[in-house]
Amino acid sequence: VVVRTISDRADHDAHLDFPIFVDQIASHFTCGVVKRLLEIL
Repeated sequence: VVVRTISDRADHDAHLDFPIFVDQIASHFTCGVVKRLLEIL
């Protein structure tokens, strides 16, 4: 399984820098997806 979370438009207009995005948003989102997948397997 591959989970891809899009952080922004990939230009300099990002509202949040990438390391913060990974730490504060993507990691929590991905954790929720994995937990849900484990529940239904």
